[in-house]
Amino acid sequence: MSLFSRLRRCRRGGPAFAVVIAVMIAVMATAATAAASLRPEGTAEKLGYRQGDSIAYIPARVRQIPDFCFAGCEGLRRVVFEEGSQCAVISDYAFAYCEDLEEIEVPPTLAGIKEGAFRGCRSLRTLQLPDRIQIIPKSAFADCRSLDLERLPASLREIGALAFVDCASLTLDSIPRGVSKIGNNAFARCFALSDIVLPARCEEVGSYAFADCINLRRLVLPARCRMLGELIVSGCRSLRLIESPALVPPSVECASSLFEPDDDASWRDCRVIVPRGRVDSYRRSPFWEQFENITD
Repeated sequence: MSLFSRLRRCRRGGPAFAVVIAVMIAVMATAATAAASLRPEGTAEKLGYRQGDSIAYIPARVRQIPDFCFAGCEGLRRVVFEEGSQCAVISDYAFAYCEDLEEIEVPPTLAGIKEGAFRGCRSLRTLQLPDRIQIIPKSAFADCRSLDLERLPASLREIGALAFVDCASLTLDSIPRGVSKIGNNAFARCFALSDIVLPARCEEVGSYAFADCINLRRLVLPARCRMLGELIVSGCRSLRLIESPALVPPSVECASSLFEPDDDASWRDCRVIVPRGRVDSYRRSPFWEQFENITD
């Protein structure tokens, strides 16, 4: 069970709650140091970077940024790929916990971003991903608190678990139409999200996918998804409209629900719009019957 899951189950203000908070702070405080310790000695230097430089210039000949190459580099604020760059892959945790990194303009040749590539880059403001990327993997942009992407690549097919968790400034309003899978906690605690339309062909929406998105007001579910992850909008206290275009009411994993079972205000205040003639079907379905306002 993750620390955030443990925190969710603790009584706020109680001793267990305080212990979990203390552990979380300790983990976050040491993350950059731990990442730096995993950086292979001399790897960044082979690309011409010197510790303490504020700009890293990536030579055009480089085709892949190695694992942990720049992880935890203090003072690194900008990454520049030389003109004619052939870089196709940014590997696991390559820029993880570069907490001062503000700007990186990736080349159009980039086709792959690996796990945790930009995790913890809390100063990174924007990034334009080319339309060659098909997967945003686990934790790729986790805890990038200042990040606000202009858009996600049209080529995208999958968004991994925790991909954008704690991206507090992210303001996306739609997911590319080709995305078929959204992992657990993918957008949890993205406080700036307010209106999300999931693609009709999306077949999997993981548990807690949008949990604690406290300013989310509208969510359009996919038409093809027959099974939703548990508690995908748990803690979304501003959510006022869910649109479900599925003719058959989707089920939820583990016989769970969309909100916490005891979140009476959300079940009361959130309106559900379903296809014409399907209101009774939804009202008779497990967990959907908890909504007080279902219309077509």
